[in-house]
Amino acid sequence: MIVTKFGGSSLACAKQLEKVKNIVLSNPERCVVVVSAPGKRNSDDIKITDLLYTLRSHIKYGVPDNDILNMILSRYQEIEEELHLDMNIVDEMRNFFNSLDKDCSSGEVVSRGEHYCAKLVARYLGFTFVDAADILFFTFDGDIDYEKSQAATKAAIEKYGRIVVPGFYGVYPNNDIHLFSRGGSDITGAYMSVFAKASVYENWTDVSGIYAVDPRLAKDAKIIRSISYDELRELSCMGANVLHEDSVKPCQDAEIPIHILNTNEPENEGTIIKANATSLTPITGIAGKKGFVSFTLHKRRMSKEIGFVYRALKIFTKYNVNIEHLPTGMNTVSFIIEEENVRSTMHKIVADLESELDCEVELERDIGMLAIVGEEMRENIIPVSSVLEILKENKIDINCVVKAPDEVTMLVGVKESLLSSCVSVVYSGLRKQGLI
Repeated sequence: MIVTKFGGSSLACAKQLEKVKNIVLSNPERCVVVVSAPGKRNSDDIKITDLLYTLRSHIKYGVPDNDILNMILSRYQEIEEELHLDMNIVDEMRNFFNSLDKDCSSGEVVSRGEHYCAKLVARYLGFTFVDAADILFFTFDGDIDYEKSQAATKAAIEKYGRIVVPGFYGVYPNNDIHLFSRGGSDITGAYMSVFAKASVYENWTDVSGIYAVDPRLAKDAKIIRSISYDELRELSCMGANVLHEDSVKPCQDAEIPIHILNTNEPENEGTIIKANATSLTPITGIAGKKGFVSFTLHKRRMSKEIGFVYRALKIFTKYNVNIEHLPTGMNTVSFIIEEENVRSTMHKIVADLESELDCEVELERDIGMLAIVGEEMRENIIPVSSVLEILKENKIDINCVVKAPDEVTMLVGVKESLLSSCVSVVYSGLRKQGLI
């Protein structure tokens, strides 16, 4: 059995849905289809999900919302009419949205993008619509109720055979809607793959695989044909966003390969993500992410002070802050954090660190992190030395260098304003040397 998930660009209009139908029906093993809400039809368009967030705000604050609602309804009506589905889905949608009051939740409103899209797709494919609210269950802590969800999914497949499931949401024990973070339909697809014991999880999007670097930063960006789960998670965490990073672990734990494919070029082989990926080069890919801040603590004989880092971590924990990276020295330690997580508390944190640890704290903002990722870098010093030499040749000042203990990832901190050029020159240099 194959689980297929189609992203918003694959469902943006009737023409795209025709491609989806050809793909799904070309292989009888494609029995479970997960869908996002319709995405942009062109660069000037607005995603349905964004319109729904706006609609919910209008409902909550009593702002007239007819224009927004009509924009949403017209998209679904256009798809229904062009595919000759005769469902009257707009009447169903209008009745639902008109029944909402100012106390409606974001989940209640925003989830309808996927919900009604799944109904259209199910009718068009001749499959059965199965609401995610009936098969994807969460605890009040937001954790997946694995056993209950697996049993419900298995029962639905056994009963209906071929199903379409809306992505992005499930339900809490009280039946309130639980939303994943943006792009969360990828996660729904991953869980459906696990529960259905799929042979592969196909994720159809508008690119022909995962690039070794952002193609906007490198003209000769190559497609990675095979990548490991761990390599993908490292790249995803650092800005490579073809696939939601939280969708990897369920498939990795169940040893289900993930296949990234292009709805517009279904003949392209795409990228396969699996446990034992093979690479012909030491480096699989590079990515860059902006928006980091560094708290560097200075204190003489810090390394001799037992519990110093532990006490510092307790202060960050007090403010519910996650540490991304932790480079250390004899008399210094740096805590590198995504700035959005400390924007309102960073100065309080500095004050607490200085008073409780009797140290000097240097705060540096606007840091960009460059990630160089490859399982073949283990016990291979050449990629590390090459990256540093390339940065030296291009006179790019380095804030910090961290190599992960598993040796799969090397991180380089630079000024945020230099990150794009840093990614570009490092990729170009590594390509010339045959290291990526």
